[in-house]
This record gives sequence, C-alpha cells and structure tokens, in this order.
Amino acid sequence: MPYHSAPEDSYTIAIQPICNEKMEHVADELLYRASAASDVAIIENAEEATARACAVAFYEMGIDQLSHQRLMFVNAPQGWLLRPELSPLPPERVVIEILEDVVASTEVRESIRQLRRRGYRIALDDFVLTSQNECLVALADIIKIDIRHPPDPQALALFHRSGAVLLAERIETHEQFEAYLAKGFSRFQGFYLSRPQVVATPNQRRSCNQAAQLKLFEEIFRDDFNVRAIIKLVSQDPYLVAALFRRANSPFFQRCVPASNLEQCITRLGMLELRTLVATLLLARNGPASRLALLEALTRSFMCGQLAKQEPKLDPMEGLTIGFFSMMDTLLGLPLDEILTEVRLSHSATAALLHGQGPWSQILDLVCSESGSSAPTEAMEASLIRHRLAAATRARELLDGVSQN
Repeated sequence: MPYHSAPEDSYTIAIQPICNEKMEHVADELLYRASAASDVAIIENAEEATARACAVAFYEMGIDQLSHQRLMFVNAPQGWLLRPELSPLPPERVVIEILEDVVASTEVRESIRQLRRRGYRIALDDFVLTSQNECLVALADIIKIDIRHPPDPQALALFHRSGAVLLAERIETHEQFEAYLAKGFSRFQGFYLSRPQVVATPNQRRSCNQAAQLKLFEEIFRDDFNVRAIIKLVSQDPYLVAALFRRANSPFFQRCVPASNLEQCITRLGMLELRTLVATLLLARNGPASRLALLEALTRSFMCGQLAKQEPKLDPMEGLTIGFFSMMDTLLGLPLDEILTEVRLSHSATAALLHGQGPWSQILDLVCSESGSSAPTEAMEASLIRHRLAAATRARELLDGVSQN
C-alpha cells in the first residue's frame, strides 16, 4: 500500500471486495483515499491514514452500512499495532491486516497476541516469507499473497501446515484465479473480481476541538477516570459527540431505545470502545471547529439543561444533548435532518429539533431565539437573560480551560 499526503478535509474511503472459491463476496478491504477523485491511495503518514479510514468507516458511516455482515479487513501499520486501543470494534467483524513492512519485533508479536485474545482475526498482507518474519505465520489466520511474488513450494507447504486461510491478491484474469484455486487458495482479491469502489461520504466539515480531544485522551486512560469529566470534554467536540451518538445507537448494540444523552452513550459503549473512538479521531487530525459556533452550541446546551431543571418531567441531561444538537448543522456543515437520520436521538428530542414539537419545543424555542415566540413577561425575560449569561460563562470557562492545558 503506497503512502502519500492528503488534503485536509477531502479524504474518504474505498472498499475492495474479497471473494471465496465460488466467487461469492465474503469480505471487504478498507482502503484510504485522499479524495473521492483518487484512484489509488496517496498517503504520507500511515497511522494517520488508517485512523482517517477507520473514522469514516466505523464512526461516520457504520460498518453495517458498508459491509452488512461481511468481514472488514483494516490495514495496520507498525505504530498502529503497538497501540491496541486504536483497534476498531467489533472484533468479530474485523480482520487486522499486518502490512508487509512491519518488523516482527517482540513488542509487535505480543500486540498481535493481545489482538487475537480480544477476538480479532489476523492477516499478513503481501507476505513474502523470510527468516525474520517466519515467526508471524503461527499468529496468522489469513495469509495474503501478491501473485506477482508467488511463494516457493517450501513456503507454500509451510503456509498450508499452519492452517491459515490463503488469499491471492492481484488476480486479474480467470486463468490466474483457476491457478491459485488449484494451489489451495480459498480467498481472492483483484481487478478480475472487482476494482476498489470509492464510497460516497457526506460533504461534511470534519471539525474537531483537538485541545479537548487531547485532554479527553488523557482523562479516559486514567485508572480513576471520572465519567462527568469525560462528558464535559466530549461535549466540546461536535464531531466526537455525533460519532458517539451514532455508534451508541447503531444496530451493533441492538437496543430499541436510543441513547438520549452522553452518559448513556458512554455507558453503552464502555471505556474500551470510547478509548478506541477518541484515539482514532485524534489521530485523524481534523481541523479545529469554529470557536464562536462551538461556544454558542455549548451555551445552548447548558441553558437547555438549566431550564429543564424547572420542569419535573424533563431530564436535564437530555436537555444538554438537545441544546448542543440544535447547532450541529452549523458545526458539521450538514442538514440537521441528515444528521439525525444517522445519529438517532430520542423521539422527543427529534420532534423538538426538526419540527418544533413535543415537551422540549418551548425550552428549545426560548434557548434558540433568546426570547422565544411566546412573548415572555418582563420577569421571565430577565430570568432567561440570567440563564443565558450563566450558560455562556460556563461554556467560555470550559473552552478556555481546555485550550490552556
């Protein structure tokens, strides 16, 4: 896989099918593309490229939409392997593909063993047997062979004895397919079967608050992590908030009731997946969000939470979510209905945000218009101003505190 640099926000992914001996589509390889117009991978930083590809596939689009129930092969460069928290979930759907230039050090081998214990399958990409990398054969579930560099009979015999599935890459003709089928290969990939297909992704701003992510990354790896502190940090990053809700409410968790606030999202995902998501998005190095728009989103979030405390039937935690999502279209550069189709908030939150209806509609109207449409009394107007000033102060202190650390 060649590596080169990518424009900041235009990157996307491609998917190349992997077929079995009956030419049935059984798996996909996840490939990075610097832009939708790129026919090949143009990558400079391997870890960044893998992080960006995983962020798009697992947190923007969702593996079920991309691959249905098929396995997804994910390229793993050396640095990625040495950081097991980066491995995308769920493990039963992911094949970690060890790139050909990975050095089979003691640390790498131990990391591979950890990945296997967690349930991941391991593939060796473009594998050419040497005395230095022979130790990896026993750790592999799948061995991928570039047919331009076919193994000698002794190496092929070793691969068969290992019990690994053999996958022939760069199959371009039916004759090549038949030849490697006869050699005992049962998985095939190449232009004869299918070229990589660039996936159309939303034209969104992948904006993020990197300072908040760095502090969050530090917080979630503490032994005595504080969920409240994590929620405060997550709430400052619109891209991360959307990714958390999208993942927590995805079909993978098979829940009928959508998570309606960040605490529920974090509880549903668990710390392992939260670490994976944050680490992946941090490595993707997306540009900073507009500070003014983010300040307004946080102000609305805190104000909704404050006003909800005056209504016994409303959950202040859900108010934080609704207030923040009222600015999500501005923060992410996408129509709100498209965002909510992917993220799936509660019915009451969606009704308020999209249609101005339901129990949250009046509070959201007051928060978004500052005075609302219900002609508040002078006393109520003064109360709203106090709430807004308090919320804005809290939002500004939160942003300033993160940016200074």
